[in-house]
Amino acid sequence: MGSRSSDAGGSASAGAVQEEISIRRVRPADRDRLIDFYASLSADSRHARFLGYVSGLRDDLARSFCTPDHMHDEGFVALAGAEAQERLVGHLCLQPAGRRRLELALAVADEYHGRGIGRRLLETALAWARDHSIEAIIASAFADNFRVLRLLSSAPYPVHISPADGGVVDIVMPLVPELLPDRPVVLPAALRASRRHGRRRRAVGSSRCSRVVWRGTRQPGRGAGDSASTRSS
Repeated sequence: MGSRSSDAGGSASAGAVQEEISIRRVRPADRDRLIDFYASLSADSRHARFLGYVSGLRDDLARSFCTPDHMHDEGFVALAGAEAQERLVGHLCLQPAGRRRLELALAVADEYHGRGIGRRLLETALAWARDHSIEAIIASAFADNFRVLRLLSSAPYPVHISPADGGVVDIVMPLVPELLPDRPVVLPAALRASRRHGRRRRAVGSSRCSRVVWRGTRQPGRGAGDSASTRSS
């Protein structure tokens, strides 16, 4: 997580609603479709996903996303439509961010927001992380990306969200009880209010983890002298 976001709001068109969505591991053959997917996102969604304005996905980064070793890093895609004409409509990547820690980033096609694709990708990623003895998931998101913050905080694990720094919050999700942060989780006031009143807000799009700092005194899978900061390209 970061994570920039996932299911962004809005309802799908009547035609799209009939499409079946499948989730699977990313493959090397997905490279061109992944490049097309990121190029098709709105500027706001790309800005949210990469925490900055980019025109699309670089070829070298697309190759990296499509060739995880399936042991230390992983990726998943969401596909819509029949097999012969299926379209890539969602992407989640998990990249190493320290010993037994993974950095999560996620995006969903704008017209498919609100269909639960982000949640399905997240659930698939968490299952993979548990099976591979990962201790913590980390992500970063814009502080006003309420959709991704709600998505990550809805996971069946405690979530620690740092105070905003330059408009970005860091998110840590420990997957094992002994790594719980020493301080209680405090969600941003606006997010708490949106939960209470069920208000729908316009999200910037999807989220990307770029910079994460473990704020507790115990750092997942690290010695006391190790730095917990990470940065991904």
